[in-house]
Amino acid sequence: MAERLRWEIMDHLAEAAADAEGDDPARAAIERFGSPRAFATEYRAAVVEWRLKRMRSTALYGMIAVFVGMRLRNFFLEPGWRDSLQSTFWGDALLAIDRYAFLFAVILLAVGLLSGSRFFPRMRVGDGPKSDLVTIAAPSVLILLSALAIIGSIFVLIGPGVMSLADYGLGSVTFAALVTVCIVILARLLNLVVAYVTSLKTLSLPKELF
Repeated sequence: MAERLRWEIMDHLAEAAADAEGDDPARAAIERFGSPRAFATEYRAAVVEWRLKRMRSTALYGMIAVFVGMRLRNFFLEPGWRDSLQSTFWGDALLAIDRYAFLFAVILLAVGLLSGSRFFPRMRVGDGPKSDLVTIAAPSVLILLSALAIIGSIFVLIGPGVMSLADYGLGSVTFAALVTVCIVILARLLNLVVAYVTSLKTLSLPKELF
């Protein structure tokens, strides 16, 4: 993204310098282009917005994958597996996280999608990255927790053998798919956090740019 933007700026400045008049047309074109500090600030905000959109897509796909994983458990786990889990404190906790984290994630994602829709202008929860972090990053974390809870329940009930994909069983494939979902969501969250923290830092530019 930065490389494409750099070439775009070079093209605009080259065209502006070609049309400019005076002793130093290149400097005149740069001055008309605007403050480098303001432009860099806008660019970093655009990066955060772009990564938020990617995070929203990842959260939606992750939500679908987690829902499918919930349904598939009934096919490869022994009947009464839910009662077996609820017989222990950790199993009961896993089921609670699995259920309620997913439910709250669906609600937050729905609110975020509706608030950004032109059909529901009164439902807007605010503008800017902070509101998007609530309606995109927060449900992504909840989906991650739900996926981890499903993985934990499968691992507890089936055991370490589920981690082997030698037999390509439904349980093993589901386990591997949920692990992949967790890795992708975690990676996207880390990228988003880095972009957001960077956008809040005081910008330091070389004096030669001014």
